Amino acid sequence: MCPFRADVCVKFADQQPAPRGNIAAHCGGPGSLSACGINMGPHSLGYNVIGFDQRGMGRSSPTFAIKECTPAPYIEEAGSNGLFNADDEESIRAYARLFKARNLGCWNHPSFKVPVDEDDDASKTYHFLEYSGTGQLAEDIDRVRILFGDQKLSVYGVSYGTAVMGTYTTIFPGNVNLMVLDGSVIPNYDIFQASEDDARSPNQRIDYFIASCEFGTECGVKDMRACVSNLNNVLQDNKDYIQETYKDLVPAYELMLDIIQNLFGHYELAPGICSAAQDNDIEKLEVLLDKLFTSPATELNLKSSFIQDMPEEDSESKPTTDDNPDWPPGYKELSSGVTDIVNGQTCHLALMMKMHLFGEIMHFML
Repeated sequence: MCPFRADVCVKFADQQPAPRGNIAAHCGGPGSLSACGINMGPHSLGYNVIGFDQRGMGRSSPTFAIKECTPAPYIEEAGSNGLFNADDEESIRAYARLFKARNLGCWNHPSFKVPVDEDDDASKTYHFLEYSGTGQLAEDIDRVRILFGDQKLSVYGVSYGTAVMGTYTTIFPGNVNLMVLDGSVIPNYDIFQASEDDARSPNQRIDYFIASCEFGTECGVKDMRACVSNLNNVLQDNKDYIQETYKDLVPAYELMLDIIQNLFGHYELAPGICSAAQDNDIEKLEVLLDKLFTSPATELNLKSSFIQDMPEEDSESKPTTDDNPDWPPGYKELSSGVTDIVNGQTCHLALMMKMHLFGEIMHFML
């Protein structure tokens, strides 16, 4: 008997047999469950939609849902609040030690050590955590495909789900009918390179925002790079106030990124926010940020936030020059190639793209 159980849910098309066959859906995480996948919508288009409780999650077993795999007991033992100060090396090291303890505690939990009887009556112990990754999920998806009659499978992934379905298509290219990847994650499994990419992508997105402001006509701010710098300084200088006021958007750099992202849809608020930041007026800034976070973006602003025509000469702050190490070589050529695609899309697509975080959006567009 297999010691691992992966739970699967199916939402059947209204018409059977399903006119368009079967589609496997994953809406991200890791952590989303089968209920999310099967409710992504394609069943109404004539598909049987298959969702998965990935190994270790939901109703699958063994389960990651044990206290030794959560930070809480280690935070309590260390007498910590579970946060870190990005400007304090010792704070970062203490945070790393805390999660090292969590990782070791989770790894050593006895429920993950699974003995299996071999054909020669011997027994071998497998560690569940070595058999519960994205690759194993791709293999589980194909096992389910075979159970449905060994026909080709369409795949639909959002966010981390794009890694799942991209992996499945890489391993089983001949078994795929149609594929949709929405909001692609960075296709890099090297943890150090991925960390560098994750750190670089917010800088790229901020520079893109500065460029869209400097090259456009909607922004109304002469020096957006100085504004961004002033805004960052205000947030850093008022960390305690920020912590109390924006509990869901701390530390301060997360609030900073959220401000930039929302300004793409509200250029009209940029002059006031920049003025408050320059004056270090945190109370005025709070009023403007409340408006920024609660007002719906307009179609005009969403479309105008894309650089329509990359000038021959860069602006003073040179946010998109090929000499900028934060931008990929040949970015200007890539940008001009994307422009026609972006201009032809609806506001819904633009909004969907905007809602994905900084590192994901560039990969989705390109």
